[in-house]
Amino acid sequence: MPDTTAPTDPSALLFPAFLYGPHATCRRKMKAEAKKWAKRFEERGDFPEPKLIPVPPGSVMICSGVEADMIAFGEDTYDPHWFFYLVDFLLMEASASSSLPREVFRPNCEAFACRYPWGALAIAITPWETTIARMSQRLEAVLSFWEQLDTLRYLRIRQYTLTSLMHYYYEGTIRMWVDTPAGSVKDVLRAAMERMRNASEDEIHARMMRRLHEVADSDPELKHREWLKSPGLLEAELTRTNADPACYNELSTGITGSYSDILRDLDAQYPGG
Repeated sequence: MPDTTAPTDPSALLFPAFLYGPHATCRRKMKAEAKKWAKRFEERGDFPEPKLIPVPPGSVMICSGVEADMIAFGEDTYDPHWFFYLVDFLLMEASASSSLPREVFRPNCEAFACRYPWGALAIAITPWETTIARMSQRLEAVLSFWEQLDTLRYLRIRQYTLTSLMHYYYEGTIRMWVDTPAGSVKDVLRAAMERMRNASEDEIHARMMRRLHEVADSDPELKHREWLKSPGLLEAELTRTNADPACYNELSTGITGSYSDILRDLDAQYPGG
């Protein structure tokens, strides 16, 4: 695909030009773009729109550096590909290039990127500082571009559709926030988003507790399930963990890894030796 300017077709799906090409070239262009973003925000308080090019339906987006490295060091080193994971690297590089605190720069950068299909999806699958409010905003952005993004395929170890990719990343959120999932993944994600953003503190706590018990029953790495389910043990651990706002925020969204981390750490403290 030539590195051309965007077509006039208003329905065309457009992604940043730096995502497409040989790996080394894409990385070099991404770093230059990141510096422009950092400079523009410090000078004017906004971000420049990157050069956009059309994405043909069925194009495969490489969603992690693992696959990118395999391509970079393989036989097709100089062949062009869509290195979608570089959107996340763009946000990290731009933040690192800015003299502003990350907690100031990153939310503004994220809000700008979420106005575009490529930014909305990249942020949804590589989230930073997750809270219920932020996850809801990220899901809302992806849902608004769903039909366009669904024309592509996504490579992360294996190839995914948009539906399977979002289910992979948000299965824990769905399990925590949707009691009886029904309909498409898109519909279920919308239901989860609406439920969590309107939940009371009591409901959040109750769902955290239920999710903790569910993961205690299903995590294959746990060795002392019955002890973990001793009366009051998980309740006390959740109270202790929730004293850390960052931990509370992650747990409130249902991210499975956070629950597994808590349980595995607790499992290692089994007093029976």
